Amino acid sequence: NRIPLVPVFHGEDVYVKGRSKTYKRLYKKLFDYSQSVIVVSMHMKARIVELGCPPSKIFYSPCAPANEFFEIPALSEISNKFISIGRFVNKKAPYYTVLAFQKVLKDFPTAELIMAGDGPLWEMVQNYVMYQKLEASVKLVGVQKHEDIVKLLANSTCFVQHSITSISGDSEGTPVGVLEAMAAGRPVISTKHAGISEVVDQDCGLLVDEHDVDGMAEAMSYILRNKEASLFMGRVGRDKVLGNYSMKKHIEVIELALLRD
Repeated sequence: NRIPLVPVFHGEDVYVKGRSKTYKRLYKKLFDYSQSVIVVSMHMKARIVELGCPPSKIFYSPCAPANEFFEIPALSEISNKFISIGRFVNKKAPYYTVLAFQKVLKDFPTAELIMAGDGPLWEMVQNYVMYQKLEASVKLVGVQKHEDIVKLLANSTCFVQHSITSISGDSEGTPVGVLEAMAAGRPVISTKHAGISEVVDQDCGLLVDEHDVDGMAEAMSYILRNKEASLFMGRVGRDKVLGNYSMKKHIEVIELALLRD
């Protein structure tokens, strides 16, 4: 009997240069056999159509934040704490986040940046922080448990992530960290990259071009200078995720993909 198959694509699997060319025949076999295919961004949908997937088989659903993130108390005031959560890999460019934050410190010397996660670029970023004597302002806390991520977001004002398309072609889907921050009612500062610009708009965050360190620094300073606008962004982001990207919505799409004839 035919076993139903619904693959889910996340990013690297369809974006890295050479990989899609090498495995193009196998991708075609996968698409032909699969009952449905789930993608986490519309940007990715266009990519797998290029690889031969029939549009009629594709379902769009970013990975949803856990319900605990909606339970984080809403922002009532703007503190000086920024949070970055994610792997230290090329497409997340954590060094750009540090470079932007370093500029913010000139006007806001008591600001803090907490960076949670690990990966091949972690030591490089840590070395830069030490070389620039930023240890009091930039804290690399490593991999954290789920409950500790919730606490870190609860104690932060704004989520930052400078995603880029890496030289290898690797790109984001829709980063779950972005949706978790929005669910927590925190404004998001990120880049006009892949699925990020599909979920973050001017009402719930600030987006800059990839590699625009100055622009990201200005966005971070804006959050600290504009309390009411920042609080508004947090509220709008939370409502947007609750209405469109909740776990309930995500499971409903998966069920539709599984039931597709």
